[in-house]
Formats: sequence, structure tokens, C-alpha cells
Amino acid sequence: MTAVLPIARAQRRPAWTFVLALAGLTALGWAWSLHLAEAGHHGLSLGARVVMWTTMMVGMMVPPEVLTLSGLARSGAQRARAQGNAWLMLGGYLAIWSAGSAALAMLDAQLGAWGLMTHDMAIRSAPLAAAILVAAGLVQLSPWKAVCLERCRALSAAVGEGSVHPLRAGLRHGVVSLSSCGILMLTLLVVGAMNVAGMVLLTAFLVLERVTSPAVATVLGRGGGVGLLVWGGWLALGAVGS
Repeated sequence: MTAVLPIARAQRRPAWTFVLALAGLTALGWAWSLHLAEAGHHGLSLGARVVMWTTMMVGMMVPPEVLTLSGLARSGAQRARAQGNAWLMLGGYLAIWSAGSAALAMLDAQLGAWGLMTHDMAIRSAPLAAAILVAAGLVQLSPWKAVCLERCRALSAAVGEGSVHPLRAGLRHGVVSLSSCGILMLTLLVVGAMNVAGMVLLTAFLVLERVTSPAVATVLGRGGGVGLLVWGGWLALGAVGS
């Protein structure tokens, strides 16, 4: 009994080194993306845009997964193996978001080439901005959003149980996350790709969606969807009026 209790206590303790590593990765993503954004006022090559968007996605998309990954990192009898599984899952997850970031960088570059982006990397066209906001709002209100959140929770539990390989789970998790949250990232093109306030608010919203109960997450998602629709409608009416 005395030998079992210390092990049980150890498994309940957070994997602080792992959490600190995630915090460092997040901070690096934010710092590097904002550093590149400073040069964005003078124009960025496509390669630099890919790096900028990818590091920004790392900074924004790691925080929503901290609780899930830290729980996985301290599950099982072997802590080193558990943390390895957590890193594998994170690697697969970020690989998908990196691919999405590259696509977003190409869209950003193309809009700039068409003269539709300001020096602050925000969309000049009110109708296009309104369309992005309305699309994001509709996704937030759709049953698909709720299904994606449920799949994220179920997949994380499956990895902890050992029924799904962590890298494969990370890739699947990334696909589900990108398909449900990717449109939200386009809203950064409305306020400015490197608008710090917008990045913070969006990251906080995504964290709350992931860590709260399904009922609360549903209310948050629908509230966000309605807000985006109202914002998009306001921009559209302004465009018509002008």
C-alpha cells in the first residue's frame, strides 16, 4: 500500500515540465509572428508569410489544447512514455494547422497582389470582410461545430486509453479542429492579420470552447456566431450605404 500511494500521487500531479514547454512554445509562436508582422508593413515574401501565419497558429492553437495534452502527459504508469505520446499528438495536430497556415498565407498574398489588403494586413473590401464574418458566424451556429467539439473530446480520451496511436490521433484532431475553427482564423483578415487584441480575444474564445462543459461551449459558440453575423451584417449595410 505504501508503494502504491506515492505512484498514485505522482500520476495526479500535473506534468509541470511539459506544461512549461507548451507555454514556451506558445510564447515563441507569438513573439516570432509579431516580429515578422513588423516587417509586414513593408511587404513580405510568400515564404515569410507562411512562417508568420504558421508561428501565429502555433501561438494561438496550442493554448486550447494545454489541458488535454497535459492530462495525456501524466496518464499511464510510465510518465516518459505518456509525455512522448502527448508530443506526438501535438506534432500531428500542428502539422495539419501548419498546412492550413500555408494556405492562409497564400490567400493573404493573393489578396495583397489584388490590392485588397491594407498595410496592416486587413481586407480593404467591406463586402468581402462581411462575407467572411457571415460565413464564420454560420459555421459557429451549425451542428457541425458541435460535432467537431465532441469529436475532439472523444479523440483525446481515446488516446489516453491507448486505443488510438497518438500521432494518428493528432492528425485527425488537427483536421477536425481546422475544419471547425479555420474559418474563424479568416476573421483576423478583417481586423488585421497581426491585430494583437484580435489574436488575444480569439485565442481566449477558443480556449473557453475547449475547456468548458459541452453545454457552456454550445452557448459560447452560438453567442459568438450571432455576434459574427451581426458584425457582418453591419459591415454589409455600411457597404451598401456608401
